[in-house]
Amino acid sequence: MSRPAMSLRPLAWLVLAVMVLLPIAGAGFYVLNKQRWAAERLAEIEPRYARLLGLEGSQAELQQARRAVQGYVERHAYPATRDATQTGTEVQQRVRNVAAVAGLSIISSQVLPAKAEGGFDRIPLVLKLEGELGALQALLVVLASEAPIIHFDGFSVRTIGAVRADAPQRLDIQLQLFVLRARP
Repeated sequence: MSRPAMSLRPLAWLVLAVMVLLPIAGAGFYVLNKQRWAAERLAEIEPRYARLLGLEGSQAELQQARRAVQGYVERHAYPATRDATQTGTEVQQRVRNVAAVAGLSIISSQVLPAKAEGGFDRIPLVLKLEGELGALQALLVVLASEAPIIHFDGFSVRTIGAVRADAPQRLDIQLQLFVLRARP
């Protein structure tokens, strides 16, 4: 009887060894997989982290560029805090005043509904004017110096009546203008 008991002992030792070594091997495999996953994640994150460090290091340059862009936008667009309708009416009045000072007769002017364009509202204006070429030139020079900028979308100029060499020619002028307003 002691013989079968003896042969069972190596089998018990083998089962015991497998029961002890299998969880250790499983834990080792799990740790190895986690280490490989962490290394892959670090390799994926490292370029992003380096870019963030670079951005942090160039913070002064970024602030300067931000101020430059903000100045550019202020020169080219009205602020978002202003109402689009109010802005269109104000620009219409400014253009009408400049045209009158330049010596042009204002036949009609109209502010059209604003349209979204990128991060801005585009506020179109249409003006119909009459006058001489010198007055038109004066109007264009003054409008070019306005801030925020008044953009030209198009224009048409036609002569009124017969062309005569001894008198200044009257012109029928239509201007399509627009201004930009930052969107909130």
